Amino acid sequence: MKNFYYIFLTTFLFFYGCGIFHHTSSSASSNSSSSTAPVSSKSISTSPKHIDTANNNTIAFSWNRIAGNKFSKILCPVKFSLADSSNPESIAKELKIMPKGYRALRIWDTWKLMTENPKDSLTVTHGNGLKEKIPSPIWQNGVKKCEKFHNTIFSYLSNRNIEIDFLIIDMEVYYSNWTINSIAGNDSYLPVYYRELKRNGLININIDADKIKNRSEYPDEYLQWNKIAKELSINYLNQGIYNVFKKYYPNAECSNYAVYLNKDTLPVPEINGHKDYKFPINTVVGTHQSNSFYGRLGQIATTNKPDKANNFDMTAYCAFLYEYYKFVSMKTGSNVPVHPWIANRSFSEFQNNKRVTFLTNSDYYQEMIYHLLCLGTDIFLYWNSPANDSDATILNNIITDFDNLQGNKTESNYSTSPVNIDWNRKYVFSVNSKGNNWGRFTPRLDPLDSIQSKILTTNPATFKIGNDTIVISNYYIPNRKSYSSKGIWLKRK
Repeated sequence: MKNFYYIFLTTFLFFYGCGIFHHTSSSASSNSSSSTAPVSSKSISTSPKHIDTANNNTIAFSWNRIAGNKFSKILCPVKFSLADSSNPESIAKELKIMPKGYRALRIWDTWKLMTENPKDSLTVTHGNGLKEKIPSPIWQNGVKKCEKFHNTIFSYLSNRNIEIDFLIIDMEVYYSNWTINSIAGNDSYLPVYYRELKRNGLININIDADKIKNRSEYPDEYLQWNKIAKELSINYLNQGIYNVFKKYYPNAECSNYAVYLNKDTLPVPEINGHKDYKFPINTVVGTHQSNSFYGRLGQIATTNKPDKANNFDMTAYCAFLYEYYKFVSMKTGSNVPVHPWIANRSFSEFQNNKRVTFLTNSDYYQEMIYHLLCLGTDIFLYWNSPANDSDATILNNIITDFDNLQGNKTESNYSTSPVNIDWNRKYVFSVNSKGNNWGRFTPRLDPLDSIQSKILTTNPATFKIGNDTIVISNYYIPNRKSYSSKGIWLKRK
């Protein structure tokens, strides 16, 4: 008989190995010296004396603390784990020294009270009469324990007048059909889960479990199941953590990693081409959507390309274009704001000895950050593993450059310009939604090419990209320092 926690660990490792977790997988090669988050129970915050909190400041909340706290746009949240629950006063002290308006708490593992409660496990009886306990997607006992725990913590902090402006959660467990496959080594448990969800009134559509397992013959059923499984996980997480938090901090922002509204109004498949936008989730954790923008590409750029994506391949420009479309899709389908996760510029990941990240040490990384800023966000969640000054300097410079352009505007000034999906697009031009006299122009360039070599005239801004002459009407090229060789700021006449 398999042990419950062994099975859950298998589930965890499957998420991790498939790249569903935003950490580098334990089986993957990486140029990073450390691919996982620190396991110590506390983050050590120093007083962030140099944080710039003026004029609609954009901030990146980092995963790991950067020694010396030397960057004006990067701030490390206070990490809260189960190990810290015996000493909440230390959490209170760390939150107090963060800048007012930017006091952030990052949930590390307390959600496990909900997902790993043995009372929620299911018993499966095999044909030989052997009974086996397996983990369950129904967390009725665990969610109650989770609620009680977080109520104790958040009430403690609130009663001591500890301010929290941001709650950052990283819970990535949900029972997609491929996760179920990893638990049993096949799909045999899927009918069990389907039956239990029906019995508990947690599923309101009829799907043949055999069709869910047969993705090639039935391309919609597994997507429907994944939607149901993810929304169930989201609802439990809201119940167990966010709704409790909201009682004490009703004005704080909150998001959970990889929970986003990908609507078919602007269809963007996931990295292996799965069309999850056909059955999008309709709810988020907390107040904000969230997704990772790490420059990953999979089968979407090789064997499972979108229609007519002839020139969409595994290159830095296409990774940038894919992340751009992901963000636009999230914004187009909803007015729910976004907390995007970004990685280090040097972040490199391999799976099965094949590269899956394509912005590694490319200036298209900077271009992605610029365009996400233009499209509308003022908070980044920065997975800087490992923390290093070189990557942090680049990110800090980009954000500072952008903030100096925009003036005193707010995140709510989202760009509403329509964008049509064109996977062969030769350039991207984003007007700054927070100060629309500026726009960012980024074309597809060869690795050794620079934008400066493509300028034909500065007024109007005119470029020679391949065989095409591109004129950006009503904009000119100002004399401005650049932090990237692949794109350029344009200013409205």
